[in-house]
Amino acid sequence: MLLGACALVVALAAASPAQAATINEQLPIELDNANPCTGEAFHYSQIWHIVAHTDIDPFGDEYVTSQHINSTQTDGFGLDSGDKYLVNQIGNTTDHPFNAAHPFTAVAQFHVIDTGKGDDFYIGETLHETINANGEMTVFVESGNVRCGNDNTHVGVKL
Repeated sequence: MLLGACALVVALAAASPAQAATINEQLPIELDNANPCTGEAFHYSQIWHIVAHTDIDPFGDEYVTSQHINSTQTDGFGLDSGDKYLVNQIGNTTDHPFNAAHPFTAVAQFHVIDTGKGDDFYIGETLHETINANGEMTVFVESGNVRCGNDNTHVGVKL
């Protein structure tokens, strides 16, 4: 989901002339997902509020250097139970593709509340990568947490 949001912001940036800018957009989306605690599929709609900052690369093209995404006006339902689902998503990325001293970092949180009898769940993820001057990835770290209800047995799992 986070990569899809990144691609969206890049497309928004590419649609305008090459100049450093701030993008502040709201995007309605509809998605399907599954509750990893109960296995129930659910459908939800929400509005993503996206704030992104751009810069100009050495070739004169605009690229996204940072973005923040948070969801608002969420409405979802379980496809089997009919339970109402509340979904809160937050994502932050920073990227400096032409300066290896400032690598790409993404932090995402996905918190779902099942207002019926099913379990709530939380997924948190951090991704970090550094590319050297030869274009080779030299550092890649991915970590995350998955929590069902108040059960913390999945906290700190490798993704």
